[in-house]
Amino acid sequence: MKRVFFVPLLGLALAQVNLGGSILSGISPADRDLAQKTLIGSLEKLRAFYDRQVSGGELWFFVPVVSPWTLTLAQEWTSRRGGAVRYVVPEGTAASYCPTSYRNDTRFRVMPRGSLSKDQSIAVIWPPRNASQKGAVMAGRHLVDRPDWQEGDYVNITTPLTPTTSGLPEAQATVWGYYSQDNLQARVEFRETALGGVGYVGYRRYEGAWDGSDTFELGAGAERITLPVSSLPSSWVQVGPARDGAGRDRGYAQVLRQVNQQWQLDPGQTQNLTYTYELWFGRNPLGVSFQADVGMGSETFYLSGCTGSAPVRCNAVDAGGRVRGQATAQQVGVFAFIQWWEYRLTLYRWRVVEQVRWDVHWYLSGWQMVWRPARDNDRPVEPGGFVVAEGRRYQVPGLEGYLMPTGKEIEAAEGDPYITYITRQLLPDGNPYAPLGGQVPDKDTWYKPLSTWCQEKGL
Repeated sequence: MKRVFFVPLLGLALAQVNLGGSILSGISPADRDLAQKTLIGSLEKLRAFYDRQVSGGELWFFVPVVSPWTLTLAQEWTSRRGGAVRYVVPEGTAASYCPTSYRNDTRFRVMPRGSLSKDQSIAVIWPPRNASQKGAVMAGRHLVDRPDWQEGDYVNITTPLTPTTSGLPEAQATVWGYYSQDNLQARVEFRETALGGVGYVGYRRYEGAWDGSDTFELGAGAERITLPVSSLPSSWVQVGPARDGAGRDRGYAQVLRQVNQQWQLDPGQTQNLTYTYELWFGRNPLGVSFQADVGMGSETFYLSGCTGSAPVRCNAVDAGGRVRGQATAQQVGVFAFIQWWEYRLTLYRWRVVEQVRWDVHWYLSGWQMVWRPARDNDRPVEPGGFVVAEGRRYQVPGLEGYLMPTGKEIEAAEGDPYITYITRQLLPDGNPYAPLGGQVPDKDTWYKPLSTWCQEKGL
């Protein structure tokens, strides 16, 4: 526990303690178990501070001069808690009060000290005797000088938030409440990409064995979208869901699957045929023709591009000159004016091939920028204008001074045992620095009424 010692009021215990400053300067955040220190920066806060005290207590001001603002603070106390008020001033001020109406005002007392600075001013709230409520103290020059407090300063704004670290998403907040009442709240929203509604994105045609997928630009770069098209009728049909690479449902499509059958030569399937022709001498053995059915009925084939001898090697072509296979020609016999030729043909067969065409009208959802409310709304605005939502910390521009000392506050503290020690030691009949013989002076001796002091001084 921090030890704070007080000299007699002749040296004014209520002056400076420890290293200087007000009587409360020795209270740090680590002393929360000893005293609760607050800063009063508005009438609302002052009234809340008074409301926490027990009714019927006495409020004693130790000030260099009783200003109109001091009287205002006293009036607030009397109206809210109904307790008595005393003003204790140094002798220099008391002398100037003697010729005024203050002389016979029983609230005015004199401290045994020539002067007191405004920064050394304190006000002590003494609870009634035997009350369980602890004492309280206010300190600082604004017990005398009226601070420039803003009252009725209601805030209701929507503003971008400033991130406190890199990598945070863009955010904004609606901030409302009374600045002077320390009750500002923030409804935070994060700017994010989200899927919008499904809409028409265009027509596309596909040929052959299509797997149902295609690539689209939908607001977040190229994306692969896939439809389930394993088995569809040959008519317009709605197909879905169309899913992206992450498996999200992105819409649907109107699909027409058309199948056309076509005949195609298949070099992998051949038909072997052998022909023997009896030819007169003088007839060109390579100018013959052949009839064959290789899948589409009888067709005529010819020899072309022949080379070599015994056997002669040729291409087998159709009437249109297309190569339809290969052939060999070889003389196998001669008699008188007749020659026999053998022809071996290897011809490509026809096969039926299905040609599939897909006509597709796509209806997909694209990405768009949206403002998403924070999941833990609403959030309190913290000292310095900071707000934390979903673990992300931002600052509200323009609220940097919120709940921060501005130099216009009255310091206040309440709690036990620290504040009780302060208040009881300043109480006249509880002051440990009694005159010789251990006699305890009463308040009229220690803090003399102004009228008595003026009479004694002949003023």
